[in-house]
Amino acid sequence: MVFDSSTRRDPGLLAGAATVALIIGALALSFTSEPAFPVPGATSAGIQRFVAEAAGRGRAAGLLQAAAALTLLWFCCACARYLARRGAWSGLPLAAGTLAAAMLLIGATLDLAVLRPEMGSEAYESVHLLGFLIGAPAHVTFLGLFAGAVSLTALRTRALPQWLCVFGLLIAVPGTTSVLSLAWFEASPPMTLARFAAYIWLVAAGLSMFRGGGLNGGAGRG
Repeated sequence: MVFDSSTRRDPGLLAGAATVALIIGALALSFTSEPAFPVPGATSAGIQRFVAEAAGRGRAAGLLQAAAALTLLWFCCACARYLARRGAWSGLPLAAGTLAAAMLLIGATLDLAVLRPEMGSEAYESVHLLGFLIGAPAHVTFLGLFAGAVSLTALRTRALPQWLCVFGLLIAVPGTTSVLSLAWFEASPPMTLARFAAYIWLVAAGLSMFRGGGLNGGAGRG
């Protein structure tokens, strides 16, 4: 029996929802820990106190974030396949999504590195700040590009409902400006807005594409 791969639903399209669930879990562990997870600019003493008293929760949050990066990569690949089956060029969405996942994974790795007790106190602040810059502004910048690239391609091919395409394009604006937070921390509010809006979009777009099935699906309608 021959199966038509163009009509199969790709489970990777549901990985966007898994990504959001994992990130919410990581954030919940970070924000509810005592002492609280160190914010950017925290002193070595503050970071060392967190390592001494709440390293277990920090490691769990870092592992959840690393897992979220892997599911995000799976989702990006599934989106690229979905768009390619509809005859669209998927190179830009795949590249942006891969970079977004890579930044999230590197940020998680650096956060986990900070929790190693043998790290010298002089390295705590630098590694922690680098983990934030890569795992937050850099990640959100590429995540915004991914949402915008998928939405623009889907708008042309009717691979997603029009309102989801518009939503994704709107996310791309504050998302791409998140790069300013690398040099100017006061520019982080648009980054936060873009980040959580993008997570909503990941779930909605993934579900829409999954329901649409393959090439013959109806994701473009409505």
